[in-house]
Parts: sequence; structure tokens; C-alpha cells
Amino acid sequence: MTPQKPHLLILLILFSWTILRSQEKINPALISSSPYASNWQDSLQQVLEKAGWLNITSDANADRLIVGFENRIYRFEAKAIKELVKIIAPILGGRFSSLDLIVMSRNVPLIGVSLSLDAWRNFQNGVNTFQDFANSIQTTLDIRDDWQRLRARPVRHPGAYRIDAFVDPQLKMALGGYPKPVLAQINLLPTANVFLWRGAQFTAQAVVPIINKIPIPEDKFLRPGLITFNQYFRLPGATFLGLSAGYFTNYSYGAEIELSKIFLNGRIIWRGKAGYTGYASYPQRLRVEKPLPGWQISSLSYVDYQSSIEYRLPKYDLVTKVEAGRFLYFQNAIRVSVVRQFRETDIGFFAVKNSIGSNYGFQVSLPIAPKKYGKPKTVQFRPGKAFNYTYTATQYTMEEYRTGNDIYAFFKKLNPLFIKNQLRQSDGW
Repeated sequence: MTPQKPHLLILLILFSWTILRSQEKINPALISSSPYASNWQDSLQQVLEKAGWLNITSDANADRLIVGFENRIYRFEAKAIKELVKIIAPILGGRFSSLDLIVMSRNVPLIGVSLSLDAWRNFQNGVNTFQDFANSIQTTLDIRDDWQRLRARPVRHPGAYRIDAFVDPQLKMALGGYPKPVLAQINLLPTANVFLWRGAQFTAQAVVPIINKIPIPEDKFLRPGLITFNQYFRLPGATFLGLSAGYFTNYSYGAEIELSKIFLNGRIIWRGKAGYTGYASYPQRLRVEKPLPGWQISSLSYVDYQSSIEYRLPKYDLVTKVEAGRFLYFQNAIRVSVVRQFRETDIGFFAVKNSIGSNYGFQVSLPIAPKKYGKPKTVQFRPGKAFNYTYTATQYTMEEYRTGNDIYAFFKKLNPLFIKNQLRQSDGW
């Protein structure tokens, strides 16, 4: 195996930058069309910046205020939206009757949240019930017009060129034999996400073994985790495109493209993705007689592709997903999963059928304290957001890699229907 030059990574960065610049064209007519007074705008944005919100931008249209923002303060996006409204609404007084929020990530607009400020004031003054206010809350993916107005406004407290550093726990379990029927592995995953231009992120991660009873020699040593560059775009019609390149999980490196299309305001989501990968590892070990030197990399040889469709039952925040395709090592497989979201906790079950057998199991995601991380700095340190664990009943696992930038996982906590359900609950208001 011979080392490969990072051509894929360089080409992906250049391509994403070109596409990004083509999307940055703004209609000049929007810049001067707002009646919004700049001094009042600066005062509002100064308050939000002091509170720690990023990528702040705002505009007004008659009696409606539009605010774009990015949250890196709170663990849960629904909590962040509630806290933001509680900051903005008292400042406005009776100046506006409605508030529209554009929720962003990496300065890319994701969903819109609208609510009645009149209903909010009546609720706070005891004139109406909370339910009257809650009924005014709506969420949508159709934010094109509002986003066009916000793009024409200056951005305050930008979130680019910052580092988000955190540590995730990792637990692996495997079936053993007598006298140890269950084998465990516990790792810590220190990770640094470097936010670049709009939609772009570089990730570097290490795997630090704490306990390892699973007989995989390489897993006993400190080793690289994810080393990736990712760029994602929002395309017209609630469509998202993601491009990743680098070193992935499961000893894989290469490039992946992912396309997601969202229908019915988040009730149905289709996703397709394809990857071109090879084997890579860093087997150099300390305290051994003859450590292997540096990276061991094979040529790119695996082509994988998958397609999935999911349906959400909004009343219960219940998601059913069917995924099929070709995975690592030329495995053809189909997987069916059902996941129930309880605020920040996810509990799900799945079944897999591939070319060598079948499997089933459960998965759980639990939030990690604290709920609030504090104001973002140029380099921010925090715990991981969630502890994720997957149990499989048999050895017939479906071989796949993770890029760490799955649009499906990323969007799960920001589905408009899920966010609306959370915002219409009285706690936190």
C-alpha cells in the first residue's frame, strides 16, 4: 500500500468555494428597500451579540420583524429559540406585531419560525392563555423571500473562522465467549470543528482508548479519528447538498456526496448518497519493537451508494425510515428503523438484512450536561452534546463508514415539525 496525495480534498475545497461564490449574488434593490432605522437595528443586534448569538442579521417589513441567527450557546435548538424570543420581545415593545426567525447553521439558513408578538404580550400580561400564544407559532422550510431580504443586510458577530472543541464518549460492546460473554471498549473522542466560510467545516478528531477488552490490536492505541472537510449547500426547493472528503470511520478515506430533498414541511425526507473510498489506517504504535511507519493507505477501490426515505408522524415525533443500497466491501443491504424523539432523547429499533445474514438491535441517544455552554469565543471548549449507543444482536453487521457530516442526523433536531412541537410546550417560556 502506498500513500496517496490529497487531491480529493483540494479539489473539493476549490469546488465548494466556487459554488459558494456563485450563490452570494444579492439583489441590490433589497438593500435600500427596508424602512428599518439603522440606529435601532444596531441597538438590537448589539444586545444579541452581547448575549452570544452568531451570524446576526435583521430586517423589517411593515409591522413584521425578521431576525436571522445561529446558536452555539444552547445544546437544544428549541431551547435556544425560546431564549432568543424572551430577549427580543421585551425590547420591541409594541413596535412590531409579528416576529420571524431564520435559524442558521454555519451561516446557512435552515428553517423559519414565526410567532405573534401581540399574542406573546397578551400571554405575558395575563390577557390570553399560553395556548393562544402557542397556536400562533408556525415553522416552515419556505424561507426564500425572508432570506433574500436578510442576505442584503450586514452580518454582525460572524461565526466563521472559529473553533468548536469538545469531547464525545464512545462505548462499544461485543459478544465474547466463556468466561467473558460480553466485551467492552470505552473511548474518548476529542474533536475540533473549524468553521470556515458559509457551509464549510474542517474536522479533526483523535480516538483515546480508556478501556479495551475487544481483541482488535489497533484499538488499544491512541489513533486518528475523523479528519474531514465538509461543505454543504441549501439549494432551491428545500434541497440540501453535502460534499465530504478525508479520513472517515471504519478505516476508510475518500469522498462522499449526499443529496437530501424534504417534502411536506419535513413530514417526508428522501436522501441519496454515493461514496468512493479506500482503506486507510495509522498503525504506528508506542512501546513496540518495530512500529509501522506512518499512514498505510490503499488505492481507492470501493464504490457505495444508498437511497433512503423517511416518514415522520408529527403527533408523536415518530420517524420510520427505510434505507437500501450498496455499502462497504460490496455488501448489498436493506435497513428499516423506527425512532421516537422525546425532546433531546432518541430511542429507536432497527432491523438489517444484507448479503451475509440479518441483524437487529436498538439505538439510544442521551443528552450530556450542561444545557448551556456559554458565549462562543474564537476557540470554544465544551462537552459533547449527546451520548450515542447502538446494540446489535448478531455478528452480521452492515459495514459502513461515517463522515461525521450526515445531513440526516444533522437535520433530525431541526425538523420544522419537531421544532414546532417543542416550541408549543409551555416549559421554558
